[in-house]
Amino acid sequence: MKIYSADKTPMNIIRILTAVITVILLILCRIFIPFYMLMIILMSIFSAVGIILIFFYFPAMFRNLEFYFGEDTITKKYGVFFKREQTINISSVQYITTGFCRLEGFCFIVLNVYGGTMIIPFLSNRNFKSVVNQLEYTVKRK
Repeated sequence: MKIYSADKTPMNIIRILTAVITVILLILCRIFIPFYMLMIILMSIFSAVGIILIFFYFPAMFRNLEFYFGEDTITKKYGVFFKREQTINISSVQYITTGFCRLEGFCFIVLNVYGGTMIIPFLSNRNFKSVVNQLEYTVKRK
């Protein structure tokens, strides 16, 4: 059984994007909301949500994201507040779709199975190639 975890590189990019969006929202509040008290309340809410996402939610999300590749099954464990587990049989995989993989750590694999899909996000390039090779070999073998 091989165990893969999410690559931490995209977390920093997502954190920077969240900080930029938060600053843009704060500037827009300052420019377009004429009521001082409402502006302060909204700016406080946007700041708090941005800080919680950047420093608590995203690190916990990436820390709890794990993938287990066994001989017959693939299991994804994820969740921040509520732990979830999704397991599929490799034999039920119909086809594999690979996603955006130009930046390090933004590699996605979408497994289409009978009755649903499983997304394997945030793999490093090295892990991405080994997982795709293993899955393609298994899917072609059946």
